Amino acid sequence: MEEKNKLQTAVTIVYSVVFFLLIIFAVYMCLEEHSSIYQAREIEKNIILKDYTETTISDSSAPA
Repeated sequence: MEEKNKLQTAVTIVYSVVFFLLIIFAVYMCLEEHSSIYQAREIEKNIILKDYTETTISDSSAPA
């Protein structure tokens, strides 16, 4: 019975430490990581193609 209590105490301590580290990590990520503000990129101008050629290639032996 005493061995079961020691194991249960050890598991409780390990869970408490993991939970504490998880909370510390979550607070760190919220406060420190990626806290910079980024500006939106400028919209790139579109280029209109005026002169182009269109070529149609057909092959009668090609599968449908």
